[in-house]
Amino acid sequence: MSEFSDYSVKNYYTERNNNPLLPQSIRGCIIGKSGCGKTNLLMNLLLDGSVNSQDEYLDYNNLYVFSTTLFQPCYQALINGFENGLSKKEIRQCFRKQDFVIEEKENVKPIINVVSSDSLEDIPDPSSIDPDKKTLIIFDDLMLEKQNKIEQYYTRGRHNNIDCFYISQNYIKLPKNTIRENANLFIIFPQDKLNLDYIYRDHCGEIDKPEFLEMISLVWKEKYSFLTIDKTSEKDSGKFRKLLKYFYDQMYSSMEEDLQKMKRYEVRRKVAMIGSELRKYILKSREIQTMRKQEMIDFIIKFKDLNL
Repeated sequence: MSEFSDYSVKNYYTERNNNPLLPQSIRGCIIGKSGCGKTNLLMNLLLDGSVNSQDEYLDYNNLYVFSTTLFQPCYQALINGFENGLSKKEIRQCFRKQDFVIEEKENVKPIINVVSSDSLEDIPDPSSIDPDKKTLIIFDDLMLEKQNKIEQYYTRGRHNNIDCFYISQNYIKLPKNTIRENANLFIIFPQDKLNLDYIYRDHCGEIDKPEFLEMISLVWKEKYSFLTIDKTSEKDSGKFRKLLKYFYDQMYSSMEEDLQKMKRYEVRRKVAMIGSELRKYILKSREIQTMRKQEMIDFIIKFKDLNL
């Protein structure tokens, strides 16, 4: 127990209930090259919950989207849906049915308020946002713009009950002293060696470099898979994950299961080969006992060559 009294002030604003797999206050970065699956993952986070849980991933009722690519159909469907009073569940159904004809309604009270813009000039100061709202802000594809307004959300946003995600193709180009140092959740799709070196140096001191490289190789061997680094968790409690739910030790358990499956498959394949060879010799002779000595020797040699 500390010898000092606790003089912290408890949160006075509406508490949010993000999924247990995510920090309760999020300053996140989703990093990956074009076409890697960043936007699809974002839509999952915005609209879905984990497969084995009723909890939605993100708890919000006030959404801001700042992006130079608002023309993307997924953003259009999301924004139009919320503006016309649809719930997350109803928008999910639009995607699943591929039916995006949404009836425009007048004087509708949105379940989730949404504001969108392709201009950084429209980004409000964090202090102007009502802390009683559960605000979530998405910054997407804004690396060519001045970062000052975005950086404020990674240094001061949590004081106004604001969660945020920065979507970027490149880790190194993120401002180091504000976004990279203050972000507490990184979702990382395959990166080049230079970006990996910086990611390891900045966030992975608990494991040595060879172990880190082995981990990312395991994570990224599947298409659209990503590494999660949750800086609010310890190494053994989910700091490093494959996707969102496979913790560090579970990654290797999964790899061991894959190896066992491969071994079982290899055994079955070799047994099938042995059976095939045996059938050939049986067909050549009326009965196995009538094999000539040399044929039997040849069969035994082939059997040994299979290394079963």
